[in-house]
Amino acid sequence: VSGTLDASTQGPGQSGGMIKVLGGMQNGTVNVSGTLNASAPNGGNGGFIETSAAHVQVADSARITTAAPLGRTGTWLIDPHDYTIASTSGDITGAALSTQLGSNNVTISSSAGGSGVNGDVNVNDGVNWNANTLTLTAANNVNVNAVMTMSGSASPTGANASLALNPATANGADAAVSTGTVVMGRNSSGNFTGRVDFSGSGRITISGIPYNVIYSVGVAGDTGAMTLQGIQNNLTGSYALGSNMDATATSTWNSGAGFAPIGSYNYTTNIGTPFT
Repeated sequence: VSGTLDASTQGPGQSGGMIKVLGGMQNGTVNVSGTLNASAPNGGNGGFIETSAAHVQVADSARITTAAPLGRTGTWLIDPHDYTIASTSGDITGAALSTQLGSNNVTISSSAGGSGVNGDVNVNDGVNWNANTLTLTAANNVNVNAVMTMSGSASPTGANASLALNPATANGADAAVSTGTVVMGRNSSGNFTGRVDFSGSGRITISGIPYNVIYSVGVAGDTGAMTLQGIQNNLTGSYALGSNMDATATSTWNSGAGFAPIGSYNYTTNIGTPFT
């Protein structure tokens, strides 16, 4: 696709259409350097775009959009075998993916099968976005070997940037692989070369479990659930640390008692004496 495929809407309130560019799933390749447009510029929701083949190559010049300024952004599905985000010799550059996330929710879903195919999704180049959702679903491993940065700038629908990482599980749809892992790459010194950075109220989902990302200590008696102190208000939630925290200010909280415990748990010892 070096030209334009247009399934956008013109009338107010109408949703974008559907575009599918499909190649052979054994050895075929889909090359996209032109425009795929399933947007809804005058109201309604964005449409759906799929690019599927054994190999899907997306050029920096490509323009993919399911944007909906007055509705919900649509989805672009990339469905290959192994898939690599890299500055060179990959399937899409980090810069190109970052740009496409400005106007799409992007799902990359790898599949296993065939000689030399692992079913991995490899992030080898930095990706930065401030709205919409990036979903990486692997038939095997999701390998993060570069920095992925989500900021909290809201999209027109009010949704912040978010990330979902889904490695294969024993109950996964791809029977060729029984289990998979999210792998954060390290260099020879043991430092992480792959990580996820947050600079706003982002959200991350791993294997279907949503994590609230915590950026600040909060305040004494915090009534929310998006700060370290606020975790006490939702003890059944899952949380991830989004930034370093300086807790010096907590020394004056609660009449000098300091930071309140996040939660408490009542249980009984093996001789039947209850305590907290």
